[in-house]
Amino acid sequence: MSRLAADDSAALEAIMNRYERTVLNTSYRFLGDAQWAEEVAQDVFVSIYQQRHRYQSRGRFSTWLFRFVKNRTSIFLLTPESASSGRLTSNAKKKAR
Repeated sequence: MSRLAADDSAALEAIMNRYERTVLNTSYRFLGDAQWAEEVAQDVFVSIYQQRHRYQSRGRFSTWLFRFVKNRTSIFLLTPESASSGRLTSNAKKKAR
């Protein structure tokens, strides 16, 4: 992450290669929908890039990333489109409350 904060162009690709599956799986566990999990994962990596200068390495990157994914998934669940589409599983609806 420090390489990404220093504008190393290969750093985001390295982060994505290492954590893409973890981000997708975590998103899927919360959402229960593979397509929406992919949307959240894409949003996570775009947001990581946009906020790269705000990251502070106080702990493990993976812990920060998990929290980031959880927060992005929660935001996604609260959007009117996801709530009104009827595509959310009952498990995801419970987690949104």
